[in-house]
Amino acid sequence: MVPTSLAYINEKTIYQEVSYDEKTSQMITKLYSQKIGEEPILVKTLEGSDFGNISNEPTKLYYMNGKE
Repeated sequence: MVPTSLAYINEKTIYQEVSYDEKTSQMITKLYSQKIGEEPILVKTLEGSDFGNISNEPTKLYYMNGKE
């Protein structure tokens, strides 16, 4: 998995890692928050979702997910 940075908010980097689960044939997206020098914190796991970064502001990240 290759992490993709989405935003830098309040001294935290928000990023996602996307993988494919062959057993369920679904994409798995994990959202993380991490401060410099600290371990990442898992914020949310999205399974089988159509996901995307809609917009970000200096202090907010809007993240959409949905299913067909």
